[in-house]
Amino acid sequence: MTMSLQYKSTLEKAIRDHLSEETIDGLYKCEKCGRESKAKVKYEFVRLPKYLMLHIKRFDSGFNKIKSNLEYNSRLDLSM
Repeated sequence: MTMSLQYKSTLEKAIRDHLSEETIDGLYKCEKCGRESKAKVKYEFVRLPKYLMLHIKRFDSGFNKIKSNLEYNSRLDLSM
């Protein structure tokens, strides 16, 4: 499994940002009842994969390369 992460100062912050709940602009239409409402998206691990590759996006929105180092700890605490 591969996870593509936005650059943050630490790996823990990048993973937390990726797993945080996000509200989507516009309305979502339910396929079952036909109602429209605001939608939220949240990624979470149900089961960890045997291998997880982390891809850190190293360019900002203006296509400028981010040259800062990313700090990480080999024992991440991602409990929320």
